[in-house]
Amino acid sequence: MAILAYDLDPTEGLAGPRLKALLDLGFPCNLTCGGCARGRQRGRPNRAAPLAVADRLAGLVAETAAGAVSLVLFGGEPLLDTDVVVACSARVRDACARDGCGYDATVITNATLLDGFGARRLSRAGVTTLQVTIPVGARAASRSSLDQQRFGRILRSIREAREELDVLVRFEVDGAEDLREALSTVRVLEREGMLASPHPAAVLLGPRASYAAQARALFLARPARTAAVTRCP
Repeated sequence: MAILAYDLDPTEGLAGPRLKALLDLGFPCNLTCGGCARGRQRGRPNRAAPLAVADRLAGLVAETAAGAVSLVLFGGEPLLDTDVVVACSARVRDACARDGCGYDATVITNATLLDGFGARRLSRAGVTTLQVTIPVGARAASRSSLDQQRFGRILRSIREAREELDVLVRFEVDGAEDLREALSTVRVLEREGMLASPHPAAVLLGPRASYAAQARALFLARPARTAAVTRCP
């Protein structure tokens, strides 16, 4: 089931309040990470529910007289059905265009299904940012060959996506050992050119958290996205 949560922030901008919206797509996931219930779900993503929720959000643009809309899409792995993510974002973007308000959208993904073509489609639908979430058990090069393959796919995805979108790499950090691993992998990202201009990825460090908590934290991280490394609550 897709779920919409939203709030109006009257403190941003003079054109009207910012409508901050979270759209949980309710998708399953193509990975099975420890402690994540979504990874144990299988089957095809439900298309009708997130599209209906996106239509509801599009209607809220005029109802709330928003001056800008910020949307985060998440829930399982969104890129299991890129068509739906593109359609959801495009519907809200078009509503914003009709009402003359700003729009930006972020997709939270594991990046294993992403390529340059998909990144271009997301960008053209109004998505501005990708958050690539890397859990504790999938980072270090000393892990299993499967994890190394996964990290290699993530690197390729970041390399292609950052030509089209802002890329945030979020490491889940709980304690000193996790922090050491995360910083070691940040050095790999730097060595691979992922943090270099003209399209540097940004790095977020935060505790293990639900998708919804990660999505809410992105609103707090907005002013710091120009920094190479940000501490995220």
